[in-house]
Amino acid sequence: GEGDLRRIFERYGEEKLAARYARAIIAARQQAPLERSGQLVDVLQAATPAAVLRERHPAKRVFQALRIEVNAELAVLERAI
Repeated sequence: GEGDLRRIFERYGEEKLAARYARAIIAARQQAPLERSGQLVDVLQAATPAAVLRERHPAKRVFQALRIEVNAELAVLERAI
């Protein structure tokens, strides 16, 4: 859910806009599933203030956080198997 996404983005991506991005992702998913990474990038760019867009790409920290979370879950599965 939104809280989980925010936590992941804050913890693993140190993303200051974590809450904003989590809300935007949940809202987008209510319209249609996000099936491609490009769709996620579009959602993040639309949720990012123009001043921040000039500073950095909004998806960098989010994708980093998602990668870390997925890898951690895979490690747990490996240990369980």
